Amino acid sequence: MLLAAGVTSVVVASAAAQQSGPTAGDEMLPPFDMRYFVGAWEIEWTPLETPLLPGGRYTGTETVRHIENGRYFDVTVTLAGPEGTLNGKGICCSRAARSVHS
Repeated sequence: MLLAAGVTSVVVASAAAQQSGPTAGDEMLPPFDMRYFVGAWEIEWTPLETPLLPGGRYTGTETVRHIENGRYFDVTVTLAGPEGTLNGKGICCSRAARSVHS
């Protein structure tokens, strides 16, 4: 009797896990939301030596804030490294269906 109850629960669980058709994988992921990145972030970066940038350890902050109805984001980066400070600014644009970054 105990064995029959165990078999029934396995059959019910496997029937509930079946899908109605093929999947692309997108339905498993929540939609990307750029607002997750809004705020100040502490960052570390250790690039290799290049002709444009000395190698070494850089630390600093990246600040992301909303502009223009929350669809555009202003990004400011300030890093302190072996030979001084690096500063950068950028703008990201996010669409509802998918995100595009520049």
